[in-house]
Amino acid sequence: MNDEELDRRLGAADRMAGVRLSEPLLDRVHADARAASTRTLRRRALGVAGIGVLALGGLATAPAAADAFQDWLAIAEWQPEAGGEILPDSDMIDLSAPDLPEYIAARFPEWLPIPPGTTRDRMIDDVVDLWQGKPDVGFTQEIGFRYDFERIAYCGWIDAWLTSDDPATVARATQIIREAIGWPAFNATDGDGGVVAFLTAYASAAERGDRDGIQFAAWQHGCSAWDGDHRSWWVEPNVQPW
Repeated sequence: MNDEELDRRLGAADRMAGVRLSEPLLDRVHADARAASTRTLRRRALGVAGIGVLALGGLATAPAAADAFQDWLAIAEWQPEAGGEILPDSDMIDLSAPDLPEYIAARFPEWLPIPPGTTRDRMIDDVVDLWQGKPDVGFTQEIGFRYDFERIAYCGWIDAWLTSDDPATVARATQIIREAIGWPAFNATDGDGGVVAFLTAYASAAERGDRDGIQFAAWQHGCSAWDGDHRSWWVEPNVQPW
């Protein structure tokens, strides 16, 4: 594999570090928002996927109460059409809204396996802290919150795999790392298949006890158990082309 191909694959893995809008799109969002004279409160269902059930890769999610509605100030008045960076079924969110923490909390995927050493409330606080008080950002897509919940959970299980002395915990972590290939937000933000290719490689590494592969995953996700070695050499023999 030449340097160009390695850079392309590493770039795909780098997309797992977060979901953010590009500068040109942010400029357009801000301009359109300023042009709006009033805010239209839009009715939205509480929950991860809206009314009904979303099935993806065998994984089903549903709102905590499908018949409960909430007017969210966090949902921006201007909603762009899906296409390019704008994903379908992902509202544009105003990060300055006073109900942003409550909105983020309502996005928590209740099916998500919570890793050892943390709690649902702590994960919500972590995602709120990532997004609240960012005047330089202003707006983002709702999918970013769900993505961050998945990323934090995934990283927690990566850390558990690397640090736990309990065989049952390592076995559970191995199972979750495999299941994460089908997590909805990971898949929704994977434009060309590269993210899933890396997730699949990490699952195989966990199953065969390949610490180098899981350390590479820890580096890409910014997990606390990463030992400081980038291990770029691990990509070519282990990540399948896509």
